[in-house]
Amino acid sequence: MVRTKNKGRMPFMSLLLALCMALTLFSAQAFAASETDPGDTDPPQEETGLPTDPPEQEAEPGPIMVDVLGVELGAALKNVLALCCGISDGMGLGDNAKALLMTRGMTEMARLGVALGGRKETFAGLSGMGDLIVTCTSMHSRNRRCGILIGEGKNAQEAMEQVGAVVEGYFAALSACQLSEKMGVEMPICQCAYDVLYRGESAGYALENLMTRHRRHEVDESWI
Repeated sequence: MVRTKNKGRMPFMSLLLALCMALTLFSAQAFAASETDPGDTDPPQEETGLPTDPPEQEAEPGPIMVDVLGVELGAALKNVLALCCGISDGMGLGDNAKALLMTRGMTEMARLGVALGGRKETFAGLSGMGDLIVTCTSMHSRNRRCGILIGEGKNAQEAMEQVGAVVEGYFAALSACQLSEKMGVEMPICQCAYDVLYRGESAGYALENLMTRHRRHEVDESWI
């Protein structure tokens, strides 16, 4: 009977000893892990089911423009046209009138640019058409806001003072008229802007002057 009891207790004691050794090993591993610097490992990422952000990549460069003259002319002359579009808005002439000014104004810009040695393709790009569109339509445009005030009845100086910032189109209008006269390039919209800004002509006078010009086919006037 004694031998039978001893045989029954031996496996139990062996199991208990193995369990104690396992607990000791687990405790040692847990202690070692607690001593590790938290900065050495990245925190676990929660799985949200949403797609992860792709790795950062360098931004692709935009188109390169080598026509410096054309870019500079576009940057200056679009301010004159933004003033004109603002005057149109201030007079309440509507979107169609503004589209006309932008389209025919682009023709004037490109015509002068090509005469001075620029490339007409430049004016169809970001520095030409792109810059013209945003400057003529955005209320962030100082030139357009100044034009709106002139269209509402203020003179150029009063409008610029109310804007409270540099209105580049005021100065560019003078340069545009001087260059167009020197190069023999017809620029009726810029000429009317000059008359309003420097000669004190009314916006109504400029409108009548443009609308009563001799009609010509648009294809003959195109810059494309």
